[in-house]
Amino acid sequence: MGPEPHLFLVMDCAHPAAPPARVRLALLDEVLVGRGEVRELRHAIDGGVRRLRVEVADDFMSQDHARFGCAGGRWYVEDAGSKNGTLVNGVPVDKRALADGDLVELGHNLFLYRAAVAPRDDDRDDDHIEQLLDGAPGLRTVSPDVARVFDDIARAAPSPGGVLLRGEPGTGAEVVARTIHELSGRTGSYVGVDCSALPAELVEVELFGRRDRLGLVRHADGGTLFLDEVGDLGLAGQASVLRMLEAREVTPIGRSHGIAGAAVPIDVRIVAATHRDLPAMIAAGTFRPELYARLAGATLALPPLRERREDLGLLTGALLRAPAEPALQPKAGRCLVRHAWPGNLRELEHGLGRAAVHARGKTIAVEHLPEALRAAPESPVSEAPDRSTMEALMREHHGNISAIARRLGKAPVQIRRWLKRHDLVADAFRDDD
Repeated sequence: MGPEPHLFLVMDCAHPAAPPARVRLALLDEVLVGRGEVRELRHAIDGGVRRLRVEVADDFMSQDHARFGCAGGRWYVEDAGSKNGTLVNGVPVDKRALADGDLVELGHNLFLYRAAVAPRDDDRDDDHIEQLLDGAPGLRTVSPDVARVFDDIARAAPSPGGVLLRGEPGTGAEVVARTIHELSGRTGSYVGVDCSALPAELVEVELFGRRDRLGLVRHADGGTLFLDEVGDLGLAGQASVLRMLEAREVTPIGRSHGIAGAAVPIDVRIVAATHRDLPAMIAAGTFRPELYARLAGATLALPPLRERREDLGLLTGALLRAPAEPALQPKAGRCLVRHAWPGNLRELEHGLGRAAVHARGKTIAVEHLPEALRAAPESPVSEAPDRSTMEALMREHHGNISAIARRLGKAPVQIRRWLKRHDLVADAFRDDD
């Protein structure tokens, strides 16, 4: 199935733990949103019109609040005479054509419009709503794009081979590594190692231990050893890890430095993570290719938070769930969805933790957020190049979406969304063989 428009109910600011919802707009003609006793999504066909009624228990939403419709192939949102109005990217509107990444605010509920999202592989043509989230904790998402990544992670978990997680700092590699261990069926312990914090002269002692103290590797025997920021290991440390993996044993350091103890057989499964470009480091001679081959049995890229805004309500609800679940002012929720998140999940966790402390158990307002989050831009989330610019880029790169993504510093999925918006087809710009 090709990309199609989607509407995501990202966050109920009054109840952050409420699950998100995904609606496949291509299977509908209109979506009506209003207040109800409980959250409910009802599908009906009336006079040939495929209609979805979304009801939310939101006192700030009118009984008939807004309507999403389609005209000329483009989706729009129209206020239905609501008391508190309809906002798009923080601006009140009566009727507005939607662009990819537009944030629609209805009462205390935030909806995100995506112009081109490829459905999940297991979606059916009669399945236009997804409210329930499956998957292991740490691998839950409402985004089909992220679900494909998480599906690959879940498939790799039971295998005995190494897993290499690539991604920007703060994208949740440690949570994913723990999830891989839990899904692996291994009975030993999970042990995490921050390679960037290991002094070069203590790598072997910390990993392999001494005669009188178990090292981290032996603590993980029968389980999983997570090497976080493995690209920060020096060449000597890399050599030590490689010898361990090849020999499947560790030799503890003796009581005196340099005196080795007896070799001890070990059985560990390695999950590693890095934000560095290991192939480029191999070419530069700063990372051992043999170790890379051992680690990269399955190489999986973790998406940055800015590419999974659909999940911000899900993630916010999980982080605010304990010990209490404070509500958010809609403007504060808007700031979260519109922020660029250079620090990814780590920045979200720290920002919400600080906000909850300042709110003292009350509703989280904008002033409770860190300054960087309060400064979220009021422009649309995704500023698409105009059609002529996209055509020029497609001609320059011969329809190579990955090359254009690198040129613009965007994910390939974002380039496909922009092509869909401008009705451009990559194949038309590719050279004939």
